[in-house]
Amino acid sequence: MADILSLKESVLVYLDRSGGLQKLADDCRPLNDPQQTEAVYRFRVLVNPSDLIEMDPRLGDCVLHDPLRATGLFQSVCFLAIKTLSLTDKIHTASQVNVSLNFTHLPPFPEYTLDLSGFHQVYGPMRPVSMEGAVIAITRVMKYTQGARFLSLPPGCLKVSPRFLELSECVASSPWRFPAIVAHCFGLDLTPPGLYNTLKLCLLLSLVQTRTDANDPSLDLLVVTADTLVLDRLMAYSLSLACRGVRHQASTEMFASLSRDEHGAGTANIHAGSALLASGGICMLGDLGFYRKDKLDNIQSVLESRSVSVFIPGKKYGEEADQQLSFPVQCNFWALTDSSQRSGRADSAVLGTQDMGPVQAQLAETFGLVIQGGDRVGERGVVAQAVHTLQQTVQPGSHPHPSCWDFSTEDYQELVAHSRGLEVELSPDAKKLIHGYYMASRRARTQTLSCKIPDGGIAHCKLCLRTKVLEEDAVIAVLLCENSVTLKHGASALVIPPDAVFPCDLGDVDGLQRRDAALDELHQIILRFVYTFAPGADAYITEE
Repeated sequence: MADILSLKESVLVYLDRSGGLQKLADDCRPLNDPQQTEAVYRFRVLVNPSDLIEMDPRLGDCVLHDPLRATGLFQSVCFLAIKTLSLTDKIHTASQVNVSLNFTHLPPFPEYTLDLSGFHQVYGPMRPVSMEGAVIAITRVMKYTQGARFLSLPPGCLKVSPRFLELSECVASSPWRFPAIVAHCFGLDLTPPGLYNTLKLCLLLSLVQTRTDANDPSLDLLVVTADTLVLDRLMAYSLSLACRGVRHQASTEMFASLSRDEHGAGTANIHAGSALLASGGICMLGDLGFYRKDKLDNIQSVLESRSVSVFIPGKKYGEEADQQLSFPVQCNFWALTDSSQRSGRADSAVLGTQDMGPVQAQLAETFGLVIQGGDRVGERGVVAQAVHTLQQTVQPGSHPHPSCWDFSTEDYQELVAHSRGLEVELSPDAKKLIHGYYMASRRARTQTLSCKIPDGGIAHCKLCLRTKVLEEDAVIAVLLCENSVTLKHGASALVIPPDAVFPCDLGDVDGLQRRDAALDELHQIILRFVYTFAPGADAYITEE
């Protein structure tokens, strides 16, 4: 008896120190309304296990390992406080007080973590646990339990590898060199340095543009190549860096499917497909040549609307009326198309266009960026890839390229995670260049630009570990967009090389200097294009 009184006294002291009594009084105030005629009244008590253990270890142990008993203690104390302080006249017995203990956090130990993939039965320890898993289906009536709580990592916990910080300091004089070296040294277990640099950069840019906020832009990639095997492996490796990456199989459901809830009232279960499961991450589609035409049409529709609609027939699921639900698609899509498979369409005479294989032009238009997956063409690239593959087979993990920085997969995971969480803003110079390019492109081309240049500039800025988008970031975004539009519709008055972002080899410091000089020249070419086709642009853009 003395122990119970001591624990109740500790509960009262904790509620007083943590502001729980004041919250209890605030929660009781609406109950005095005459229209409130409930039999049981529910109160939420916020509990910090660390503060509780520091104040009274016995009470902290009771809360963590005997939550039913702890709930009874808090219920008794809350009832006594309500009666003593005369907070409301509608509560007469302790059974009318329903107390729910909400934990601010749990100790970071395995005993307090429940992995749903490995432990899915109802039986378990009678203590609070933090559940980890993915929701793969929901019923039509979406109701959350009273104890549902979703936590996210504090942004301060994300850090960048010291190697990347050292590299950033070494190349601080140029806003282009850091992401160039990061892309140059990426995926060295699969491809030699210098091969597929543009694709590697675009994969990293797409990775840092993966957030779950509805207003965050997406950066979808379509890679046109004749060597789908190597690039498929490179994209699958990059998928491991995403916070949530799903590789879709052509034979499975991509968006959503319906089934009858056999354990409930016979209502509809909505099963999430690969795109919805990859929310806030990447959905890798693979080679689009393996998809049927109706599947490709569905992909095009979702990319255009960024949402999935599910029609639920009422008669089939025991309801009087039909219902249609819509779910937002908040992931980036990666896809491949084999250019060696002739599309059957007539050859176009437009300079610069690339055959998309089995992919229709309307579907290619919905992707933010279309990339030609081959920085080096011809025999040289094939020999370099073959030699690299043989070296990795004989000596796995070896990098016989002394010019490259040594970055691990964990280093890239930390870099992507940190860059993804940065909040950036467009500088006035970047806005002016992007706006001028849009104006000039509308006059120089008959097609509408499908790529969103600000998204590419924002992603490049994040990858550079900066918080303000510079004009140099906008230049990279314009070059990627122009190359993408050229592959789909042909060249325009803005004449740039096919691989404008990496116009030279980066094997040494001289290569980085030559790249900077080439990008500076391309910057001036973009400005002259803007001045020529966007009259009045010189009023807000200053030519360097």
